[in-house]
Amino acid sequence: MYLDALLNLEYMEGLVDPKRNQYGLSIEPEFGFEIESPFALIRWNVAPNLQSLTESWVPGTSLSLSWKFNF
Repeated sequence: MYLDALLNLEYMEGLVDPKRNQYGLSIEPEFGFEIESPFALIRWNVAPNLQSLTESWVPGTSLSLSWKFNF
């Protein structure tokens, strides 16, 4: 099993909003969980959008399977 987390900090000029204390900075977290099974590598990613948390909490979620063959 493998668990990882990523925090992306980005500056965007059009995101300036002094009422919400946002001065162009955008924070985007991402969490991942990976487990190796006998037939494939299973990975589950969750990347919630913090800007839309006030409206609804629908994260960007992906589930992937990968495998490789060695000869």
